Amino acid sequence: MTLADMVLHKLVQRPRSGYGLCKSIEECTGKKPSFGSIYPILEKLTNDGHVTVEEQGRKKIYTLTKKGNEAAKDIASKHQELLKNAIVNIRTTFEMMGQDPSPMIAAMERAQKGEPLLGPITANMIKFRDTMFTMAQDGRAKKYKKELNAMLKEMLKKVAKLT
Repeated sequence: MTLADMVLHKLVQRPRSGYGLCKSIEECTGKKPSFGSIYPILEKLTNDGHVTVEEQGRKKIYTLTKKGNEAAKDIASKHQELLKNAIVNIRTTFEMMGQDPSPMIAAMERAQKGEPLLGPITANMIKFRDTMFTMAQDGRAKKYKKELNAMLKEMLKKVAKLT
C-alpha cells in the first residue's frame, strides 16, 4: 500500500489534518511520514478531486469526496485480496516448515478488519524488525550475536510471564 493509499484509507475513517494523518499512519506502520511527503500527496488528492480541504483556524482539515471514497473502496478491495492470498501463502509455508501458522494468520485477519497487525504494539514491533534486519544486513547482528541472543532470551522470558 502506498502512502497515498494510506492517506485515503485514513480519511475514510474520518476527516483529519496533515498532522493527524502523520500520527495515525505512524501508529499503524511504526514510521511517521514526513510533512514533506504528506502535504504534496494531499495537494495532489485535492487537485484530482479526491479530497476537499477546509480551514479551521490554523488547521487544514482534509475530507474525502465521493470520488475519493470510490478510490478508497477500490484500494481496500485490492488490499483485501492481497491479504486473503497472504493468509493462504502463510498457512502453506508454515505448515511445510512444521510450524503453527495461527499467530501470523490472526495478525493478517486483524489487518483484514483494518486493525494494526499486532494491535497497539505494531509500531514498536515494526521498528524492532527493521532494526534487526538492518543489523543483519550490515553485519552487526553477526558481530553482536551473543548479546542480541541474550537480550532476546530475556525478553522472551518476560513475555512468557505475561501469558
